[in-house]
Order: sequence, then C-alpha cells, then structure tokens
Amino acid sequence: MSSRRVRPGLAILAFALVLALPLVLLLAGCSTPEPSASPSRFLTIETVGVVVEREELPDSGPSFRYRNSLDGGRTLDVKPAGLDQITGPPLVGDQLLLGTGDRPWIMRVPRIGTREPACYALGYPAFDCGATVQVDLGGEGILTLPKAPGYENLGTDSCSEILQKEQCVDSLGRALGWDAG
Repeated sequence: MSSRRVRPGLAILAFALVLALPLVLLLAGCSTPEPSASPSRFLTIETVGVVVEREELPDSGPSFRYRNSLDGGRTLDVKPAGLDQITGPPLVGDQLLLGTGDRPWIMRVPRIGTREPACYALGYPAFDCGATVQVDLGGEGILTLPKAPGYENLGTDSCSEILQKEQCVDSLGRALGWDAG
C-alpha cells in the first residue's frame, strides 16, 4: 500500500480557503444592492380644476364622498377611500389634481401669490427634462407635467434639478415656472 504525504504548506492553504470561503460569500452578498421594493410610480393627470365649492355627501357604508364643484361649471364626486391622497383632499380655492398611475390618486395643490396666471405650488423637488418637468413626490411617485408656453428652460434634456422649491402648476396642469410674483 502506498502512502502519500501531504505537504504542510498545501494543507494550511486548503484549511485557510475552507475557513475563508463562507466569509467571502457573506461579504459579497452584503455588497450587492437589493432591488427596490417598489419601482417609482409614474403619475398621470386626468383631471385638473380649481375647487369653487366642496360638499361632504353621505355614502353607503362607513365611508363618505365629496362633491367638488370646479371652475368652468364641472362637478366631480370623489370617494377618498378609493384613492391615494397624496396631500389630502382639496379645499375651496385649491387646485385639484386627479389621476392615474398604478392606482388612482388625488392631490391638493394650494395657490400662492396673487399673480395671473395663478400659481398653484408643488413644494417638491422638480427636474427640467426638456419638454416636461418631473416632480418627485417622494414615496408617492413621479408626476410629469408638460411645460406651459413661456416656461424658462434650463437648456438641458438630461433632467437637471430645479433648485427653487415652489414649482407652479397652471390651471391646465402644466408646469408654469417657479416665481410666485
């Protein structure tokens, strides 16, 4: 019977690799970023209007709904239980934005200043993306607005951050700029 002799250097190296392998795998797993739990929501505006009158209506069950009379004579009944309320229900004088994404949503946008056209201010970070402005509503999603005529471009298509806090939205749901005047 032939016996093999194991070299002490190789035995130590093999032993070190066996001990180090779990540590290397653990560290490699920790350095890999986890995929986002939920991708950013992209929100689309379906209805825009200034609330001129608001009435709470009884509804079947424990919930309620609001009847919003909007500028231009339009009426919109809203049942908050079926919507994501991004900033709470609109009040009289506020702009109401209602839209879709992965779920229906509603947003209150208050008027600031006295200039005309009116400025309804979104107090969220905004980005100039060429023909549109993208507003980052935090965990609620990304609201993309077309630019109103006369919007001052930053001269880029690469979505540069707009440093001013108040991004105005006009009565048609377009990005108006930031100066409340």
